[in-house]
Amino acid sequence: MVTFQENYQVIYGADHLKACRFWSNLIYGSGYFQMRIKLPGNKYTHGVFPTFYPSPWMLSLVYGPPYQENKREFWEDFRKHLDSFAGPWIGIGDFNCIVTGDEKQGGRPFQATSSTGLGYIIDLLGLVDLGFSGNKHTWTNKRIGAANIRERLDRAISNIDWRLLFPKASVLHLPAVSSDHNPLLLNTSREQYRKPKLFKFEEMWIRDPSCSSVVKMAWQEPHFGSPMFILKCKIQSTRKALRRWNRNTFGHVQSQINQLSEDLNSLQQAAPTIGNLALASTIEEKLQELLQREELLWRQKSRNTWLTCTDLNTKFYHLSTVIQRKQNAIEFLKLPNNSWSSDIPTIAASFIAHFSNLFSTTQPTYQNDFHSLFPSTIPHNEALSLCTIPDDLEIQRAVFAIGALRSPGPDGLPAIFYHKFWKVIGGDTISAVRSFFGGKYLLKSHNHSHIALIPKGDRTATVHNYRPISLCNVFYKIISKILASRLKPLLSNLISPFQSAFVSNKNISENTVIAHEVMHFLNHHRGKDHFVAIKIDMEKAFDRLEWPILLETMKNLGFHDTWIHWISQCISTVSYSVVINGKLYGFLKPSCGIRQGDPLSPFLFLLATEALSRLLSKEEASGNIHGIKIGRGCPAFTHLLFADDLFLFAKATDQNLQSFFDILHKYQSWSGQKAFAKPKISFIKVLVLGSEVVAPSIFGKTLGFPTHHLSLPFSPLPLQLLQLIPNGSMSCSSQVLESGTSPSFIASFTPPQSIKSLPSFPIIIHIWTHLCGPLRGMEFSLHPLPTFLIRYIVFLPPFFPLRSGNTFGG
Repeated sequence: MVTFQENYQVIYGADHLKACRFWSNLIYGSGYFQMRIKLPGNKYTHGVFPTFYPSPWMLSLVYGPPYQENKREFWEDFRKHLDSFAGPWIGIGDFNCIVTGDEKQGGRPFQATSSTGLGYIIDLLGLVDLGFSGNKHTWTNKRIGAANIRERLDRAISNIDWRLLFPKASVLHLPAVSSDHNPLLLNTSREQYRKPKLFKFEEMWIRDPSCSSVVKMAWQEPHFGSPMFILKCKIQSTRKALRRWNRNTFGHVQSQINQLSEDLNSLQQAAPTIGNLALASTIEEKLQELLQREELLWRQKSRNTWLTCTDLNTKFYHLSTVIQRKQNAIEFLKLPNNSWSSDIPTIAASFIAHFSNLFSTTQPTYQNDFHSLFPSTIPHNEALSLCTIPDDLEIQRAVFAIGALRSPGPDGLPAIFYHKFWKVIGGDTISAVRSFFGGKYLLKSHNHSHIALIPKGDRTATVHNYRPISLCNVFYKIISKILASRLKPLLSNLISPFQSAFVSNKNISENTVIAHEVMHFLNHHRGKDHFVAIKIDMEKAFDRLEWPILLETMKNLGFHDTWIHWISQCISTVSYSVVINGKLYGFLKPSCGIRQGDPLSPFLFLLATEALSRLLSKEEASGNIHGIKIGRGCPAFTHLLFADDLFLFAKATDQNLQSFFDILHKYQSWSGQKAFAKPKISFIKVLVLGSEVVAPSIFGKTLGFPTHHLSLPFSPLPLQLLQLIPNGSMSCSSQVLESGTSPSFIASFTPPQSIKSLPSFPIIIHIWTHLCGPLRGMEFSLHPLPTFLIRYIVFLPPFFPLRSGNTFGG
């Protein structure tokens, strides 16, 4: 029997040279409990914690076999032990197994098996990986150079019950000292830096009839001032009234459920008198209503609004919320001085300093060469039509076009509040919106935003690895939606065909298809010409964008001064506070950047990048850049743009490379963008013209054949089956079903007709039409892939002739 404490941390380490040689260190707090060691094995040890919680939970210290021939027996035995324990369970240790190829660096490519291994056990038992902070890999062979291999062999996994029991549990990868493994620090209950909880309107409140009365009474309180100021005051009054009503009347749902469940259980065990049965029936109805409210509560928190089912899915939504919060939680951060910190105020100060620098202008200037790029394009009557004051119907359409349960802004009121209580609040909202378009000024408090920090990858270490998503108030979104809906139809006449994102009548994957076709042409090119492809991702493109380039571009294109002033008010009256682990920190006033999360931002960014596209086209027309033609009758390609993703193509000459550098440098000075942070350059052939020496000095480093564009793989070699179907089995991921992947993603590159007879296919499909027929018991069937792709290609840009065996001419 081993004695521990309730609030504790477990540090685990394993020596793989000696089986089951574990060490652990527990840091004590207050309130002791006991751990009973059971089920000792040669590869794992289980400990059961029987007290202080509603049910016992089990901790397993694991050391998996390093050799493949022992793994099947180990995992089968391990699974049986887990099946025999019905309570919460967590396993931590050296599993000597990885789940995906991303968890390995160096060595042989990862190949998953369908019936053995950790990934199979996780899927079979519905386990949850607790994730980690710190280094990505936990083991290394300590070799040098290309012989070095790193893998994530150590981890912590649990079942759903344990994850819900300890929703704040975290795992930290500590530095490896005198070992080839990193120790793991499991902390079940991190102390959070407490600040006031943010107000958010709950969907479940709508089910209570008294909620409508509370909103109506608070909204009708008299206020004086401009329409936007009156709206601000009414929102504040309503927030206070709802918070007070929730605390004093509505109450805590889970506590009420627990109390009613106890009362119902007592009545069901009592004598079946008429009074007891009637009271039990009443309590049952109340309990059913509370259970539905609880489901709505966790549904809103989880953001999983795609699931429509008559059954209660509270546990699913609750688990989704716990996992999502854990993935987005910031518990450790690598500071600029390379030290690590878990102190939340220190972490917040680091983010505030980072964003203060990021949102600072570079004071750009514009010469005649910028203004000459944009001849007036918009007719005067169209420019005037953009500046009309919206009527009630246009404002109402904008309100109901906003997602009902999208994350609310600083006022805490999501769009569902406006949808449900429009009859009460609609008049004041319309007056405030019309006052902006009529008075031309936006109240700054309505344009305040919260910055939500979304990690870019599975694990992040520094402030640069978080994407700042702005949570805007619904009132501002109404104005932004109206402006965006007016601007969007004009973009097809203003934006060059080399940009395809966010433009009406253009498919989002057009440039992806073209990029794949160009790279296919270059990879198979056997002529005397040499070519170069440069792939550039603009660093923090939205956040660094200078406001003057937007305003100057719109002025040169012929937009009216009133319209330009509206846009200026939307982007220049912004202020930010940073949300870290659900709490607010700081107050920032930016001088550049547009917001990710603003409905207007994508269209404004297109106008800014149009300067780069026109500058490249101008230099090509002047003969300073020589693009690539992939077929007769095709135009010469010099660039493709998809938002902040840039592809440059040219003949591999010193002049072309220097011209690209000059253009990008000029665009940087105009827009504030950083184009040279992570350039990827691919020479299609070994060059003799000296460009292979010039390019690294200008752009950075020379790489091999590019592997991806917009997350879709380039494949210069025939596709292998394992690249198409992970784990060698025909399965459909729940994430794919949830996301509703568009057909254009599948059709972005054309697989060869020989895919039906690949020699590595483990399941031989003799008759394609049988696979594409109706599925037994299902209401849908699969379309034949070649026919599907042909139908898709019909909608591609018409300026490339088709030929056999390829998407475009070449």
